[in-house]
Amino acid sequence: MASATFHDEKVLPCYTPEMTIYPITSQSTSRYYKSSSVKPRHLTLAAGPTLYSDEPGPQYLPPHWTAHTHPEGQLYFYRASSPRIVTEAYLYRPEIMDRVSTCTLRIEKMLLERQKTMSDNMEIFLELDVDASSCGYYMIDHNARTEFWLDSLTTEELYLPPAVSKSHLQLKLEELYWTHLETFPMHYDGLRSRDLDTLISIYSHALADRMTSELSTFTHSAEKCRQILDLLRSSRPSKGDHLDGYTTCYVARFWSTISEHKFIIHSGQESTRLNRNQAILEAPTAERPWLSRLSRRLTFGLSAGYLTGLNNSFTDDLVYDEHWHKFLGNCRKDWASAVSWGFYTLMLTVIVAFTPGASLSLTGFALLFNGGSVLSALLLLFQHEKYTVPYCTSEVATYLTAWRSPSSGLLSLAVIFSTPRTLLLWGYLSFMVQALFVPFKALDLYLAIACISFPLLIFAGAWWWASRTRDITSAEGQDVLPQHMPPPKTG
Repeated sequence: MASATFHDEKVLPCYTPEMTIYPITSQSTSRYYKSSSVKPRHLTLAAGPTLYSDEPGPQYLPPHWTAHTHPEGQLYFYRASSPRIVTEAYLYRPEIMDRVSTCTLRIEKMLLERQKTMSDNMEIFLELDVDASSCGYYMIDHNARTEFWLDSLTTEELYLPPAVSKSHLQLKLEELYWTHLETFPMHYDGLRSRDLDTLISIYSHALADRMTSELSTFTHSAEKCRQILDLLRSSRPSKGDHLDGYTTCYVARFWSTISEHKFIIHSGQESTRLNRNQAILEAPTAERPWLSRLSRRLTFGLSAGYLTGLNNSFTDDLVYDEHWHKFLGNCRKDWASAVSWGFYTLMLTVIVAFTPGASLSLTGFALLFNGGSVLSALLLLFQHEKYTVPYCTSEVATYLTAWRSPSSGLLSLAVIFSTPRTLLLWGYLSFMVQALFVPFKALDLYLAIACISFPLLIFAGAWWWASRTRDITSAEGQDVLPQHMPPPKTG
């Protein structure tokens, strides 16, 4: 069987008066972003079981081309002759077929110019642009399970993430291969039961890891792993060793997840991420430590707790869905509590304000702080409602990246998260001073002491409540070890 040979020289994209060929990846196609529209119409049914069609002509494909329908419903076409082609272009339209043929001829000419051949286990994906004057392409190798191109390219040119080595990059190329197979599974019968069995073993280990470690790096939760394992175990073919197109589709999707996970944790590399809070990428050191100290003092140390939670939720630009929702859920509980306590304190402040001897300035401060606590808590609750939905990690990562500063990291966002509790504490402090001021001015000594004890107890309780923020991330922090891991040695 012929095999492809590749050279490292850089070759510029090829142009013809009719077609421009350029490289893309299986994750940068327009599959889910097409804007075409159709207009349904009434048709005439002929007598008998046959549906009458008023199309201008029969649906025709050239030799070796076959039509397939993806389980999601997308129609695609496959050419079984060398070089093997797959495309989602609607080949039943003659003008589209002509464009794809032109693009195919151009690809074949590029292969000839570069003295490269395509073996039977390789495919070329072609995607026509909207104006059909240019065409994106990539190639896949079913034996090597990788994606490749005719010319040398950088990861930046392909909009791929940077890698630390070629073996690390190969994990991303393998992920691209599985994405292609998930997208075009119906014509391929190369997956075997052993591929399914290996996937079951991987997810079984992932389930054990999630069950025994709070810091597992695996993407799915333990419950999700159980559901996937149940599905995979029920997918073993009853006859033969080949997986059908439907099974191939979702098995390829799960394999793509595994490859992506391996790439994220730098599997097999010199520095591997072994727990989700372990940062292995170089990051700039904070240049403003004084700002962090100042924020801790002004927020009674609350910002430090939220900063720890945010950093643990966004280590090396990674967001884990389950742990993000756990952290944000705790934050939302705190903000909801701030609304309740801030409202109660506002009512007490108004009552004390009408007491003889009350200070107008202290009343103003108490109203300002407690009102600000309630308002900021409500704003944070409404603003972060959209980040509570499942599988929103991409949106969360974009959101956290926008807030991250090169000099102070996520400190500004941590201060904002702590604002409701911080203002509530300052409001309690103002109310307590007011409560101390009024009795000594208007009442006798013993009654004043009794009145003073009440706000002191309130402030002590509020301080304890607010200090719980430092423990928000205790279950998320780096000081929490997996159950099977001994504590580190010191000294």
